[in-house]
Amino acid sequence: MVGIDGYIDQYLLNYPPQAALEKLGLCLNQLGKGDSLIFLCILLLIFGYFLGKRELVKTSFAGFLTLMIVAPTVQTLKHLIGRARPKMNLGEFHFIGPHFFKGGFDSFPSGHSMASFALASVLSHQFPKGRYFFYGTATLIALVGRVSLRNHYLTDVIVGGMIGYFIGRAIYNKFKNK
Repeated sequence: MVGIDGYIDQYLLNYPPQAALEKLGLCLNQLGKGDSLIFLCILLLIFGYFLGKRELVKTSFAGFLTLMIVAPTVQTLKHLIGRARPKMNLGEFHFIGPHFFKGGFDSFPSGHSMASFALASVLSHQFPKGRYFFYGTATLIALVGRVSLRNHYLTDVIVGGMIGYFIGRAIYNKFKNK
């Protein structure tokens, strides 16, 4: 039995991305890392402070707090679920359940997707005109950086993105009236 994840992974195994798409994916992977996203929040904080933009400072704190909530959430879920990564070639339905060791059984959900969609959610609520850019970038991180390079299955990035969106939205709602 093969689901959508299996079909996509089999396609990517048979037709790997061209060099340019692979390089783009590697760049997007770096952008979607937690430390890169935290650095972005620090830049927002600095610009907001020096420009005297209180809303920008609040948004940077909301983004930072969002990422601090995403990190333990995603790690807890990964180690409770224990899904094999596509590159392990064990199949889309290979789960080992709760575990506390490294070894590639940490595919579900995608941390890059959760973090990038969480921050995109915060930024989109604060800067609605940029929402297509923020969510578009998060989508590229998820699909090109994670799925096309076989770091995650499609369902890993979809669920990670959804959880991230709701975490970001909840944190933004706490900050917006303060």
